[in-house]
Order: sequence, then C-alpha cells, then structure tokens
Amino acid sequence: MKRFWMPVLGAIVLSSAILATRPAITAPAKPPGDTTISVGYVDVQKVLQDSPAAVNARKEAEALKTHLQEKLAQQQEFIFLTNEELQELGGLQDKPQAQTTDKEKERIATLQKKSQSAETELRSLQQKSSPSDTEKARMAALQQQRTQNMNRLQTAQQQAQDELDKKAGDLMDGLQQRILKAVGDVAGDEKLPMVVDKQARLYGGQDITEAVINKLKK
Repeated sequence: MKRFWMPVLGAIVLSSAILATRPAITAPAKPPGDTTISVGYVDVQKVLQDSPAAVNARKEAEALKTHLQEKLAQQQEFIFLTNEELQELGGLQDKPQAQTTDKEKERIATLQKKSQSAETELRSLQQKSSPSDTEKARMAALQQQRTQNMNRLQTAQQQAQDELDKKAGDLMDGLQQRILKAVGDVAGDEKLPMVVDKQARLYGGQDITEAVINKLKK
C-alpha cells in the first residue's frame, strides 16, 4: 500500500516563508524627528511548534490521515468484494459500535469471510501443479477480480493523497494568515516598525515570539 506522508504539517517549514513573504511588518509611523529604529523578531519555528493554532492544525491533519489510512486498509483487506459490497461494509463500519446490531455485525463478518475465502482459494489454486480446466477458469476469474480491485485501490490511494494534500494546504494557508496577523498586532502594540524572522537576525532586536504565541491563543 502506498505510504502516506504528511505534507508540510509534520514540521511545518515556514520560517523562511511566512515572514520572508512580508519581510517588514510595519507598525504606525513614529512622530517626526524620532529616528530610533526598533526591530522585532519572531522565532517562527517555535510559533509553529507551540502555538495552539499550529497544534490544532497538526491534529486535524493527523486525524484525516488516520481516517484515510483506515479506509484504504479496509479496502485492501476486503480486496475481493464488489463496489456495492464495499459501500455496504463502509456504511456498517461507520456506525458507532454501540449502535451496531447483531445482524449488522454478522453481515460484516460474512463479508470479511467472503474476501478471505477468495484469497485463500486463489492461493490454493496457484499452488496446484496440474489444475483442471475448471480450476484454471476459476483461478483466472479470481485473478481478474483481484487485479480490478487492486486498480480500484490504487485510484482510491491517489484520491486519498490528493484529499490529504488539499487539507494540509488549506490548513497551512489559514495558519499563515493567523500568524501574520498576530505578528502585525504585536508589532503595533510594541511600536515596532519592522519585524523579521529570527533566522534573519544577526544581532539585537526585540524578541516578540511569546507575545505572538499569546495572541494566537485568543
């Protein structure tokens, strides 16, 4: 089965993107004659690691990833079921355990047994040195069904990956906007005409990282 990866959200790499796209977040202009330049800096990696908004984004992406992986694992386990049977199975397994009736549990077990029996039968036929014409026909039918369902599974894997990528991108866009707004708000509060990423700082400056994280808690 194709392995899932967590695009950007595992270690959301924005330290060179969030503030680089807006290298100078400006606060209200200082009075005429005031030539003092105060520069703030933000440890974006720490914001992405510690802020509730970033933590929630990672949890949301992980939850979707787990859900999609479970659905794909189910399709692989029941590789010999038809589309209709898979849809029926999905509806049954989506129900809360406490609400699943004995009859529905029995149906789930029946579908699982059907797929497992077909898999066992195919392996047994493949191991025969001199299968009969009837056995050859049955083996060909099972192999064809398995190939069709594996193709269906590969399509489902790609669709799931696309869904995960889109979700990660949407979460990232929303998170970036929230962080930029928080940085701008803190810069205004602290009368800082410029804020840069910590990695762009060589010396001095006012660290507003914790203030930004606190803004993101609101």
